[in-house]
Amino acid sequence: MSIRAPRNEIWLLGSFGLLAMLTGVLAGIDGRLAIAGALAIALAFIALADLTVGLAIFTFLGFVVVVPNFAGQTLSIIKLAALPVLFSWLALVTREGSARRNFIAVHPALSMVMLLFVAWATLSYLWAEDGNEVLIAVFRYGLAMTLVFVVFTAVQKERDVTIIMTAMVLGALCAAVYGILNPAPTEAGQLGRLSGTLTNANELAAALVLGIGLCGGLVAIAKTPLVRGAAIGVGGVCLIALLLTGSRSGLVALGAMLLAAVVLARGRRLVLTLVTLMLAMIAIGYIATAAPEQSRERFLQPGSGTGRIDIWTVGGRMVSANPIEGVGAGNFAVSSIHYLLRPGSLPNDQYIADQPTVAHNMYLEVLAELGILGAILFVTLITSGLGCLIVALSRFRRLGEQRMQKLTTAIAVSLIGFLAAEFFASGEYARELWLLVALGPALLAMAKRMEPDTAA
Repeated sequence: MSIRAPRNEIWLLGSFGLLAMLTGVLAGIDGRLAIAGALAIALAFIALADLTVGLAIFTFLGFVVVVPNFAGQTLSIIKLAALPVLFSWLALVTREGSARRNFIAVHPALSMVMLLFVAWATLSYLWAEDGNEVLIAVFRYGLAMTLVFVVFTAVQKERDVTIIMTAMVLGALCAAVYGILNPAPTEAGQLGRLSGTLTNANELAAALVLGIGLCGGLVAIAKTPLVRGAAIGVGGVCLIALLLTGSRSGLVALGAMLLAAVVLARGRRLVLTLVTLMLAMIAIGYIATAAPEQSRERFLQPGSGTGRIDIWTVGGRMVSANPIEGVGAGNFAVSSIHYLLRPGSLPNDQYIADQPTVAHNMYLEVLAELGILGAILFVTLITSGLGCLIVALSRFRRLGEQRMQKLTTAIAVSLIGFLAAEFFASGEYARELWLLVALGPALLAMAKRMEPDTAA
């Protein structure tokens, strides 16, 4: 008696075969990579059983995996972990073929914007100084866009939203605890800043702001005092870790998020205002009394920071010289040296000449690399996700869905906080950003399905 797989799943079996072969190859290169490959196969089975749980595990790993990349930025352990989730998503959408799970069918205009953005980034290969950097950037943008499709399929009900939020909160918590227990070594006279598993204090601060915001949503829907207390405790740890990062952008993001919460959370504005004032007092008290002297000076006398203003100056020159096409995707650090020798003093030119770095401003970096058209497409994608969250929140209010109102509000304000943090960081490829953006269309589709005329 022979066993035959359905034709539309033969490719899936073949994919598992390729995964097994890849694990064998990795074992010959590095045993750690083989272990990661084996874990990826285990994740594949989990993802096939429940796409949402698989996506949650992938989300959590994005915060805590500290295994170094290999093959540059193009391939890393976390990107390999994305493969099982992608296979599970493909199996689900091809097997069911449900229109409500098809992002393109529900959001054709937004899908077209994504396609145009990736196409424009790819086209920049023609004029970029380093074509290899363009290909790497396009690959990373492609992964980000794919995440939007996967989230739309995986998040179908309140349980799915809660699982993804919990994964992000636990990821932020673990990243912070790792940093507290394993402080990064610092040279004499330098300020030790908490960076956790994300290796960068500002990136960790942005993640911690998300953790605090999403904890607020979990606290609001908690059914038992134990769960509520645990969520509050996690939020408190994230706040302490945020202060230890010494990140000014983190405090700005936290302030923006709390102000957004006061505006969006109807009926709870007094409570949120009091919470905002309490957190502000905690931050001020820490800076005034407990912060190290260098950290206190960093907060109170920002100056030009670690060369950020000078990098922005060079970025502005790049935009002025290439307003339409930009310098090419991923080419900011490569091309910045050509815009250094211009009128005006740059006291921190080492970040341009000796140690070329990113723009430390997501919006400026996209504008400099992809020009006006690319920046418009990028901002359209981001604001569309936020707009979907706002519309979904309004629909949940009309439907009287109190729990979904609280969860949607938490996600929306967390996204606003992250977008504020990215005025001081280059997070255009960040998984956290695109996950929050993707939750917008998913929650809007969920709200539409709950409406009586839609269900009829």
